[in-house]
Amino acid sequence: MQNVGFLFALRPALKRIWEGDQTGFEESCARAYAFVNTHPYFAPAVMGVALHIEDKIATGLALPERVDEAKTRITGPLNALGSLWFWDHLRLLSFLAALPIILFSSPAAVAAGGCLFFLIFNFFHLRTRWVGLTLGLRHGEDMLPDLLSLFPPRLLQSFRRASAFLIGLLTPVLLVIVSERLPPPAPGPFSALVSGLVMAVTAMLVIHRRWLSVYQLLTLALALAVGVARWAL
Repeated sequence: MQNVGFLFALRPALKRIWEGDQTGFEESCARAYAFVNTHPYFAPAVMGVALHIEDKIATGLALPERVDEAKTRITGPLNALGSLWFWDHLRLLSFLAALPIILFSSPAAVAAGGCLFFLIFNFFHLRTRWVGLTLGLRHGEDMLPDLLSLFPPRLLQSFRRASAFLIGLLTPVLLVIVSERLPPPAPGPFSALVSGLVMAVTAMLVIHRRWLSVYQLLTLALALAVGVARWAL
């Protein structure tokens, strides 16, 4: 799935490794062109491992089959880690950290919030690319424990808690802002209950992630209270 880009990125380095050996260069390109699929932010780590092994193959210290074996061994764990870390947690936390600034509704605040989002996300993203490539070039297949140590479970748990806290804090604020822009319905307990339930469902859609189940209940309670207070009192 990523083999074309994988070969395109490795081709200049493979030329240097196999300089003067056209046959070896073509065979190394064929190995790079074989199937590979992992999280894009960890692709440089896999490239570093492939180059590390290709250098050993060129000096007779490794067999050509080791390239495919190494890619098969490390791409799966890195793909799962990247999806969990970047898509499920870091992207959400970066957005939630920038959202309070964006809520000021001025062009400067929106620009500042957007810059903060990209600053937080790309700090981890670009660092992962660079460190992964460096570790792969230095240690080959043995780099996996060192790379995984950069993403400890405690840090991931801290990201979860911070996201849950920000969601619980910001969801009622967003609902109040939205409710102030809507015309109030006819007074009455039934209308207030319906309005609160609508806001609760909206909160559920906002925080649909499974690992926030406990915090979902807390946020729904806050949303329901905001809805009842907004329309009933």
